[in-house]
Amino acid sequence: MAETTAKLESSSEAALTSYENLGARFEEHDPRDQYTYMYSKLRSDYTLMEFVGMQDKSVLNVGCSFPVDELYYARKIGSWTAIDLSPQSIQGAEQILRRELHPDLAAKFTFKVADACDLPFEDGTFDVAVSMSTIDHIPSGPARQKAVEEMARVTKPGGHVIVTVPNWWNPPYAAGIWKMSREKTLHYGYALCSPRSRSARWESKPVCGQSRSPPASPP
Repeated sequence: MAETTAKLESSSEAALTSYENLGARFEEHDPRDQYTYMYSKLRSDYTLMEFVGMQDKSVLNVGCSFPVDELYYARKIGSWTAIDLSPQSIQGAEQILRRELHPDLAAKFTFKVADACDLPFEDGTFDVAVSMSTIDHIPSGPARQKAVEEMARVTKPGGHVIVTVPNWWNPPYAAGIWKMSREKTLHYGYALCSPRSRSARWESKPVCGQSRSPPASPP
């Protein structure tokens, strides 16, 4: 499987390096202080999660940086597993969460270094699998497809897979990312800035008994 995963280009050296550096400086860049970022999460990520329901659910979070989602949902979820390719991000996220949460809430969480294209979990492990602004960091179309399929595989029948990515076709958003990247002021690590680099279409496949297809990139 490791050989197959490598061929799929499941990781970007630039992204991994960026998040390793960011993970060592989480204390300097708390995204909860970025009101525009939090507003966007409430309007997109958390709206979708509330739509499917998170109360007492077992959750997999694919792509863990600063544990903003973990802290936000600590009271609701039954259990939560966060994975990332960056050991520094996982270490930093776990340290912050265990410092800020009561031990009873912190006990709900597990942090693990793992590859989205080769998830180390049995089929049907989680009620909900989420990935927020992470799939777009995987450099190849086939690898992105594999990551979504892996999320579906480890989700229980009747469960839900939620994937969100930045809207690069929103000119003000894209312009802002280009500016911050050029000025090296991007506060959340890394961004792939070319919609055309993600032009490969993702196939429509059944997920947990229901048809859930990621939207295809515009031609």
